[in-house]
Amino acid sequence: MTETRGGADGSASAMTHDGYMTRSEGQDIRRAQQLTNERLAIVEHEQRNQKTTLDEILTEVRKGQSVRAMFIAGGSGLGGGVAAGVAYFLHWITQ
Repeated sequence: MTETRGGADGSASAMTHDGYMTRSEGQDIRRAQQLTNERLAIVEHEQRNQKTTLDEILTEVRKGQSVRAMFIAGGSGLGGGVAAGVAYFLHWITQ
């Protein structure tokens, strides 16, 4: 006996009543997981770059107390938070 379930990409897939999945379903899941992992790696790389930039800006802020530099540092921190949120959202919707 089989039942039809929606896959991660919106397509219907057949799973046996015992909960086993077909080879193609497993490959689809692995492909989606690999895509998510690749996107997460890109976001983590961008965050490392932003952290380096933020550290440099914070050093300058501490030296000169520049208002402009403070806004740049705040914006950089906000951008990192948004990137982390996007990565979490992408991970969440693929689960």
